[in-house]
Amino acid sequence: MLNINELELDQILGSELGSYVGFEWVDFIVSGRDYLFVFQKQGCKKWLWVDLGSSGPAFLPILDPPARLKGEKKPIGLFFQSNLKGQILTGVSRVKDQGRVVVLEFSEDCRVEARLYPSGKNLTFSASNKSLSAFKLIPASAIQRSENQKFNVRSLDEIKTSWLALRESKGSGYKEKLIKTNEKKMAKVRVAIKKAQDNYDQNLYKKWLDLGAWLKENQTLSVPKNYEWLIDAQKPLSWNITNCFEKSKKQKIKRVGTADRISQLKLELKTAESRPVEVETRSVDKKRLLEASGAKGRRKKINDHVTFTIGKSAADNMKLLRKARPWHLWVHLQDEPSAHGFIEVNKAYSLTSGEIELVARSLYQQTRKKAPQGGEKFAVLMAQCRHVRPIKGDRLGRVHYKQESVHLYSW
Repeated sequence: MLNINELELDQILGSELGSYVGFEWVDFIVSGRDYLFVFQKQGCKKWLWVDLGSSGPAFLPILDPPARLKGEKKPIGLFFQSNLKGQILTGVSRVKDQGRVVVLEFSEDCRVEARLYPSGKNLTFSASNKSLSAFKLIPASAIQRSENQKFNVRSLDEIKTSWLALRESKGSGYKEKLIKTNEKKMAKVRVAIKKAQDNYDQNLYKKWLDLGAWLKENQTLSVPKNYEWLIDAQKPLSWNITNCFEKSKKQKIKRVGTADRISQLKLELKTAESRPVEVETRSVDKKRLLEASGAKGRRKKINDHVTFTIGKSAADNMKLLRKARPWHLWVHLQDEPSAHGFIEVNKAYSLTSGEIELVARSLYQQTRKKAPQGGEKFAVLMAQCRHVRPIKGDRLGRVHYKQESVHLYSW
């Protein structure tokens, strides 16, 4: 994008931003190096987008609501809340002897200065003899300036089109970065699968059991070479026999958990490989369900798009249900008592079968509190939270639900 020059700024200030005079400054959103000014007058809203990032500098009045930005707490935003919120815009101008410097004048001697040089981009807020800048100020004498005749004067629509095209190209680079990150995650999952599979194939449960039986039968610590590393020669025979059978029991339980871990990792890998990486266009809720509800419970991140939350008690389940968004999903074991689970996703997101299975298995394990037996079957109910209602007066956390789907699984 060609940087906005002085003549184009004069055009924007005269034909567009001049109509903002008399409007109240009601909000200011900071997202990275994007700054969104929100003005309002008699129910009419107008926006000013200042981009001081790699796509800018840009200084663009916007008459239509922009895409939602994920706001961040920054010192300049806190300065606005304390000193500038509610001020009336009284004038807009360009400091002609400084080139691409725009000043917004507000009531009560408040002002905003926007420096739109490529090498000295900045925003400075001033109020009541106090001022704050978004970045460290560079002296005006150190900023390189260009003459107007080197540039063509574009219309506001042409400037917007050029700016948006550059932002989209930055977005595609971001997508490539996401793809690389996803590939690294999948590589880590593959390593974890190999490590877990090696542990499973080692079958220590059988080795400890066989050694215990051998010691019991032969009554000596002079064991075959392949068992020597399992023997503690400093301990008596009776201790070693007991230790072998205890270790065998523990390894049997651990072996079941390892098998479950391998299946979950394989499912995660299959899900990651089958779903293409997408750049999020809808902002995620600022507060996750657990924090927003004030409930106690556990939260598990399934992937970058899906979060699964389980309440600790019946009261916590009700708090989570009341704070859940209508499109969030409620899950529960069918026809038996279980924990209540809540799947947090963006409204337009569609869950894959692999993601649903990961949630279902997690819910089952949290409810059972023990390792599942091989071949054990279970069914999970799932419904949007808009179709789930607490039973009035019930203290056990029971609910009415409708339009549910049923998902069957087995270990």
